[in-house]
Amino acid sequence: MLRQKDDNQEEYTSKAPRDELIQSINYAIKTGSFNKKRWVNSFKNVCVFGLGKYFDETFVQQNVQKRYNVNLLCDNNPKKLKTTYGISCISVDKLKEIENIIVIIMVGNSESLCRQLDDYKLPWVLYQELSMDDYMGIPEDTKWFVDNSHKILDVYDLLEDEKSKQVYATVLSNRIAHPIAESWYREVYSDDEYFYTDCFKLSDKEVYVDCGAYDGDTIQRFLQAVNYKYSHIYGFELDTKIYIRLKENVKSIKNITCINAGVWDTSGQINYGRGWINDLDEGISIYKRDTVVKGNVLDLDTSICEKNVTLLKMDIEGAEYRALKGGVKLIEKYHPKLAICLYHRLNDFLELPLLINKLVPEYKIFVRHHVPINEYGTVMYASID
Repeated sequence: MLRQKDDNQEEYTSKAPRDELIQSINYAIKTGSFNKKRWVNSFKNVCVFGLGKYFDETFVQQNVQKRYNVNLLCDNNPKKLKTTYGISCISVDKLKEIENIIVIIMVGNSESLCRQLDDYKLPWVLYQELSMDDYMGIPEDTKWFVDNSHKILDVYDLLEDEKSKQVYATVLSNRIAHPIAESWYREVYSDDEYFYTDCFKLSDKEVYVDCGAYDGDTIQRFLQAVNYKYSHIYGFELDTKIYIRLKENVKSIKNITCINAGVWDTSGQINYGRGWINDLDEGISIYKRDTVVKGNVLDLDTSICEKNVTLLKMDIEGAEYRALKGGVKLIEKYHPKLAICLYHRLNDFLELPLLINKLVPEYKIFVRHHVPINEYGTVMYASID
């Protein structure tokens, strides 16, 4: 899916993945588009498009109007076009006539709406992406991006295969230079997250460490992937309420140790948020602040470094870098296969692969993307085999 060119764009032609990254970096430096909130707030008019269930559940609860200076609402269904929350609702025809406007798409499956807005030659951004980047605290200072952008190409150059390079270029171009990205997430999507990947092979003797075990969903998928043959499983879960669900769901599994703690670079306690209206299924994060609670954290080097870990997975809502720093000795000693989420924070696309390469230069590093409709789901894999 091609993005509609805006006034800040030059004429760009189709490029090889590395050239596309360079092009995207230059665009992001010029416009500040690496920070989606800053980009949205640079427009005079901000319209939320989509007045369905997702809008009803999200708009007020997440204070969307104030956070992004929303002054217009729109929907394809004329029956929904009535003044809401004191904001003017406009028809699609009227939307196309307004100058200096950006559209925040607030629907679950957005692909058809993205194409529609492309046809209208209107700039747009997905609310899911805008919100996540906002919560994860991307610096607004363009100098930060300028000073660190060379790392993007450093990571690209160390990736093991051409598929990884294409995935990395496509995903990152969408994240930092959204209007000029040449391809859409679906074009680099694969459904083999964590265990059925083509980046490494699993054995029947795995010692699996699940950081962010949640309610045991990924543990169940691991068991299926190894045909229930393994040595041991360690499951770390920060939130006490979710941990209770985890323990209940894995009670019949043999050779498993569940730990009610998050993974960090030190042992102690941290503050974290349970998300909007304490919805456990919506997820927890050190960055969310709706309901702040304290939780225990451990570093891998002091908690399980004596174990011969063979597989390490992390999906911990932006805490991956700190957690890896707390497992340096474990990684250097055992060289476990890695499946580490990159997508929570833009910094992680730069810092995590470079950290792993520095710790164990022998690692072959791959990148895959596992959600077809937005930036969620980018994972770094690594193995020395």
